[in-house]
Amino acid sequence: MLSSAANLPDVELHHMRVQADGSITVRADEQEIRFTFQHLGFAFTGTLLTGGVDAQLELQGTAGLMPFSIQNPTARAEIGEIIRHSKDICGVKMSYRMDNRIQIIGHGPVVRPITTTHLLAAAIEIIISLEPYLKLFAKHLAPAPNPQH
Repeated sequence: MLSSAANLPDVELHHMRVQADGSITVRADEQEIRFTFQHLGFAFTGTLLTGGVDAQLELQGTAGLMPFSIQNPTARAEIGEIIRHSKDICGVKMSYRMDNRIQIIGHGPVVRPITTTHLLAAAIEIIISLEPYLKLFAKHLAPAPNPQH
């Protein structure tokens, strides 16, 4: 028989504490929790920001390399259209970087109390809004390197 949650100890995991009820708190000396994952071949870094009243999740990814106009003018034009249309998505920002890659940033709220389930749900919600654009990028862009910590 499993013991009740009240009997379970809190668990320290790097910069966060998972409490017996499943809620996550950031250690007192930290303001954020970071994690990495891949989706459709794109590497993302997630950052949970808990410093304010509302918790926010930010996902940052990089797509690229952009083809030069002379290499594939159609692909470059379609990528430009994707970036222009992304401005209509609430909580999403896509922009060109100086290294010929595309920065993808998505934001969303995380329901309190912060649990792994709520954190994962927020990440999935952001990824779902990005997925059609990621599929189009995957068609035209060379893979980007893994995120740096």
